Amino acid sequence: MNNSNELVFLILLAFSFLFIGILSGVVVYLYLKSKNSSSQDQALDTHKAEEVLSTEHSYCENHSNEASKGSCAICEKGFCETCLRDWEGVNFCPEHLKLVSENKWVGITNIRTTPSDPEAAMYIYNFKKEQWKTEKTPTYIVTHYKINFEGDHIESYVMLYVRSQDEDYLKDKIVKIN
Repeated sequence: MNNSNELVFLILLAFSFLFIGILSGVVVYLYLKSKNSSSQDQALDTHKAEEVLSTEHSYCENHSNEASKGSCAICEKGFCETCLRDWEGVNFCPEHLKLVSENKWVGITNIRTTPSDPEAAMYIYNFKKEQWKTEKTPTYIVTHYKINFEGDHIESYVMLYVRSQDEDYLKDKIVKIN
């Protein structure tokens, strides 16, 4: 080989090693992040997990031959794609969509969860379920996500929405349990 061919060969070889090194680093990084993400996944989408648990292997409340697609954010019963309606990113059954559209709703919580504290907002989910079960008070939960670049994790903010006429009563009640 002449000098110019050897130089090109050495440059290509160096770039190959560099590429393999970077690729290996990315693979190791992704592997380590996936191991760490199991706790983040729990904090990321508590609402979706509850939705899956409440509708898994179930059928629509209105159509017994149709599998449920998801659950109503208020009553948490499973409904098929035909029945379930989206209102500002939240699913409701036909009955509760009417309730949501006819009322003013206000958020009374904004609880932050992190991968190190994924269950910080569980009391809100329990409170919501208990209010519906015992008093049939309609509420729903919306979770917003924020990427924390400094801490290299995703935070979730859990907001309980209540009808404006129930705001003071439910605020007092939820403060007592937290």
